[in-house]
Amino acid sequence: MQPSIGGVEGALIAEVEPNSPAAAAGLRKDDVVTALNGHPVRGPAELRARLGVVPAGETVELKVQRGKESQVITARVGEIDKSQTAGGQSVRN
Repeated sequence: MQPSIGGVEGALIAEVEPNSPAAAAGLRKDDVVTALNGHPVRGPAELRARLGVVPAGETVELKVQRGKESQVITARVGEIDKSQTAGGQSVRN
C-alpha cells in the first residue's frame, strides 16, 4: 500500500536541485505530481519511467498538487544525471 498525503495519489517531490529544470519550472519540495501530459501518475517510479522516455529539451505538462491547490506546470526535460538519482515517495488516497 502506498502512503497517503493529503488524500492525493501521485509522486511526492522529495527535493528540487537549485538551477535544475524542475526548479526552473517552479516545482517545489513536497509538491505531488498527479499527472504527466494529461495521464495520471501513481508514484515516483512511474513518473521517472515516463519522463525517461521523453527526449531532453522536450516540454511536458505536469499537474501538481501543492497543499490544497492544484496547478499545471510546464517543464522542459533536462539531461539525466545518472550519478544522482532522486528519491521520492508514492502517495495515494
